Amino acid sequence: MKKVNDVKCEESVGEGVYLYCVTNCGAETGFGNIGIGNNRVYAILYKDIGVIVHKCLAKPYKSNKEEEVKSWLFSHLYTIDAAAKKFGAVVPFAFDTIIKGTEDDVRKWLSAEYHKLKNSLERLDGKAEYDIQIFMDTGSTSQEIESTNEEIQRLKMDIETKPKGIAYVLQKKLELIVINETRRKVEEYYKEYSKKICDQVKDSAEEMKAEKTINIEDGKWKDKEMILNLSCLVHNSKIEALGKFLEETNKIHGLSVRFSGPWPPFHFVG
Repeated sequence: MKKVNDVKCEESVGEGVYLYCVTNCGAETGFGNIGIGNNRVYAILYKDIGVIVHKCLAKPYKSNKEEEVKSWLFSHLYTIDAAAKKFGAVVPFAFDTIIKGTEDDVRKWLSAEYHKLKNSLERLDGKAEYDIQIFMDTGSTSQEIESTNEEIQRLKMDIETKPKGIAYVLQKKLELIVINETRRKVEEYYKEYSKKICDQVKDSAEEMKAEKTINIEDGKWKDKEMILNLSCLVHNSKIEALGKFLEETNKIHGLSVRFSGPWPPFHFVG
């Protein structure tokens, strides 16, 4: 089965099938026109599993319009979520996974991959992906350092009494101290809390992956630095315990928790 991204540019655009996810469905089923571009979404079946799809041309979805792309992404996730609500476990595909071929080509692929897909569905049954991000409030930490650090207090007094040129140099020295002390504090928090948090999360999560930390430049997270970014596969029965632990973590001075989900288990299929 040939994916669109594998098709050479000189090949003509033909019939394609857009893939959302694989799930346990052994009977014909439809979801209506909920797909990308209001396309009709339905299942292509093999034995007791099916892949949720819509028909399309065998070419990627491309647009220079940000809102249109966001709409496509929303429809992709919404359709996967609809399948999960109806059938339970899903093996999700990334956005814009398109097969060059017909429904028969998709069925051949389902046949060839049946045991692997069935095992994945069994492993994911009753579970979903959750994202846990731990932030340190570097803005308030810097303010605390600036108001309590003795060397900084001495520099502030010197700045008020020195000539303009010297005061400028001292101000830059002060700012560098604040930056370095804030960085040291961040490293202290990471060393103190990262292992504790990961160990506790592992008690609730079936699987856990540490992701690269990122900066978020808007909203309540703007002045906070992410020190931990986890993707977790969690059974439904463990969500309450995990949530309570994260509530307590969120009360630790200087730390904030961002807990989101349930999501399709994108990080736990492959």
